[in-house]
Amino acid sequence: MSNMAPPPQAQLGETEKSKALRPWFKKKRWWLVGAIVFFFMVGALGNDETDASTAASDTSAVEETASAEDTAIAQASEEAAEAEASEEAAEAEASAAAEEEAKAAEEKKAAEEAAAAKAAEEKKAAEEAAAAKVAEEAAAKAAALEVVPVQAAQLLADFDGNEAAADAKYSGKILEVTGLVDEVDTEMFSKDKYVVRMGDGTAYSFLTVNCRDLPATDAATVPAGSTITVRGVFDDGGDLGVELKECAIL
Repeated sequence: MSNMAPPPQAQLGETEKSKALRPWFKKKRWWLVGAIVFFFMVGALGNDETDASTAASDTSAVEETASAEDTAIAQASEEAAEAEASEEAAEAEASAAAEEEAKAAEEKKAAEEAAAAKAAEEKKAAEEAAAAKVAEEAAAKAAALEVVPVQAAQLLADFDGNEAAADAKYSGKILEVTGLVDEVDTEMFSKDKYVVRMGDGTAYSFLTVNCRDLPATDAATVPAGSTITVRGVFDDGGDLGVELKECAIL
């Protein structure tokens, strides 16, 4: 009888007792709990990695945006600097062109003034040369002419007696005439030139030797009634007296 198997209830109790005495890590419920915890941890790690990846992605996007903005700012600054440099170069070129134009205008003005001054000098030199030539010709002509000294009374008497003989005697000659001054008057056709009239000394003579072309300064020194000597070129003689031109008082 002692070798008989225990009843099923006893076996069941003993199995439960054996299960209860097993260590905790050998029990199935703990494995289930561990599996759940494991899955939660894996999910959490996955979320962290996703969050980290998203954050890294966001950071990279922000950095790319910042880099693009920096590039755009740098490009804009470079373009502004180039535009400013181009504007400064254009202003400098315009200023240089204006200076060149002003310099050219000044040079042109100076050249025109120099040309005008040269023309004026040449004109003056030509006038002086012409005057000198006229003076030389007059001097040569005067030198070639014979100088004849004569009294005013004799000169008038020669023409009163024989006009043809007097013309032949005095024509083409320079006369130095001495006589008594009747009057000093202005020329008929020139108020700037004066004529000195010398008579024969008689009270009732109407004939005079007329010394023309005297300047006012010379005529002003001759008082009426004085005796003077004049030199002039014989011009004409006749019933109205004798005419001398280009006269000078000696």
